[in-house]
Amino acid sequence: MLKETFSKIYDDHINEIYRFVYLRTNQREVAEDLASEIFFKFWQHNKNKKDEYIKSPRAFLYKIARNMLIDFYRKSNQEKRSLSLESFDDSFALPKELVDDGFAQTVELEEKQEKIQKALSKINPLYSDIIIWYYIEGLNSKEIAQIIQKTEGNVRVLIHRALESLKKEIGEEVN
Repeated sequence: MLKETFSKIYDDHINEIYRFVYLRTNQREVAEDLASEIFFKFWQHNKNKKDEYIKSPRAFLYKIARNMLIDFYRKSNQEKRSLSLESFDDSFALPKELVDDGFAQTVELEEKQEKIQKALSKINPLYSDIIIWYYIEGLNSKEIAQIIQKTEGNVRVLIHRALESLKKEIGEEVN
């Protein structure tokens, strides 16, 4: 693989790989480190191969990322961490000037995002990955099938089951 080809793949996919890892770890530094390692492994695996060797670098990067996350949680033996509003002091209050409709909508959106992120950390990791890939990263069922080495039909079923599992965990409709 030419360095120019690797650079283009890196530029095209670093943000989505970082976002995927961050959504699974909820730790910025860990996500940065793992994203670097993912691209290093990608380079190591492909440096002596022709550019045409990899048909779907995006799928291959996600496969590496998924395996590295599994290894990370095995090695660290930690539970997934998520930010919690419980960590704030009860005496914390917002100034009245900040509490307007726009601010209230922003807070409501952040609360919904936090609720979804917590729910993602509680459901089956495969379902969590599939929801992130399909709904956040915009991968289609064919690309996801390449990553997890299943058929497209199986992936469509998994997408449905993952969404149902997330809805059940949240306790409300997710569109």
